[in-house]
Amino acid sequence: MTSEQQPILSVRNLKTYFYLDEGTVKAVDGVSFDVYPGQVLGIVGESGCGKSVTIKSVLRIVEKPGEIVGGEILFRPQKRNGRERSGSQDGFVDLVRLDAHGKEMRSIRGAEIALIPQEPMAAFSPVHTI
Repeated sequence: MTSEQQPILSVRNLKTYFYLDEGTVKAVDGVSFDVYPGQVLGIVGESGCGKSVTIKSVLRIVEKPGEIVGGEILFRPQKRNGRERSGSQDGFVDLVRLDAHGKEMRSIRGAEIALIPQEPMAAFSPVHTI
């Protein structure tokens, strides 16, 4: 399979929970998707359905008391100086296994994967349905 046929991001069975005094909130509970080179992926849903927590999980910026409790976030980063990053398997790095505050995750966040929040009323056409 060529690199163009492989996803650059593969999220598998992602689970991000928030442990509160009132109980556990399963904000993301088994999300899976792939993003391929040149592809745009839109994640849509009702308020509170887990869109932002999903993306924050990918970027490893989920705030406490939230934590990723399961799944994989496989990312195929750009090669640096013709070499794969350390800890990569088949060119993929599992972002869940990286230190969220470590040098490698910080080098990916913002440079290779970024979050661009949008105001939904300005981003979508009110006359078209999704």
